[in-house]
Amino acid sequence: MESDCLIAIELTKKSNVNISSSTLIRKFSEVTRYIQMFNFQYVLRKGNMATDSLAKTCTSDDVELKIIDFPNFHVRKLLLEDKI
Repeated sequence: MESDCLIAIELTKKSNVNISSSTLIRKFSEVTRYIQMFNFQYVLRKGNMATDSLAKTCTSDDVELKIIDFPNFHVRKLLLEDKI
């Protein structure tokens, strides 16, 4: 799992996320329940343009986990740029 929020990653690793007031930390915890093997990694926003772009398309009411099986052309282009 990659995030540009180093504080959220550190708190998720150290604290009891069930009592966290941070939505991001609670969501990290929720995802880890579905995935058996995972690793948290800090990535600068400019190093993960695809994720940053997808995050900007969400509204504040959009709190459900979404899995994108087939990224659209725009996301595939950003993933290629991230890889380079």
